Amino acid sequence: MKYILLRLILFNFLIINLSFSQNKISDIDYSSIDNLDLDADGVNDDADACLSTPKGVKVDAKGCPVDSDGDGVPDYLDKEKGTKKGSLVDTDGKTVTDEMILAKSKQDSVGLVRSADFTKTPSAEALKKTDSDIQKNQKNKSTSSKVPPLFASADTNNDGTIASSEITGVIGGFFDGTNDYTVEKIHSLINYFFEQ
Repeated sequence: MKYILLRLILFNFLIINLSFSQNKISDIDYSSIDNLDLDADGVNDDADACLSTPKGVKVDAKGCPVDSDGDGVPDYLDKEKGTKKGSLVDTDGKTVTDEMILAKSKQDSVGLVRSADFTKTPSAEALKKTDSDIQKNQKNKSTSSKVPPLFASADTNNDGTIASSEITGVIGGFFDGTNDYTVEKIHSLINYFFEQ
């Protein structure tokens, strides 16, 4: 159905832009429109369920990237091949364990509590307390944490955490135009700050 509209637009374009001379119109190969394969995956667009397959990616009969283990993540993006059937996976196709879910829920809970505490009493003192709590939390962890690559440039002292002063620096850089942070990225950085 979606290709009918594409064909009509293409047909109208050809009609409008060509002379109505019978000779010129009769030279057009309209059947080639039925054989369009814009992503060059070997499946014609009118039958292609995944129209923007990256070049060179192996596809199934429907034109979608192959997912050999059936985990919902195509092979070309899957970082854990042969996932056990029915397993819960992340966006990289890696099996998600109960321990990972528990750790993430604790991290999210800590972030919610810290954010709520700050919202109740937004002040420099509250930020200092949050900074202190984050430092204590990092010292109590058995493994060292690492700031996600997305926020690495904000960790100006390279201590593996984001401090409120570093967020202030990022916001200043945003207004000065000296960094690549967007409003959305700053918002995510602030969320990460409270979740540490």
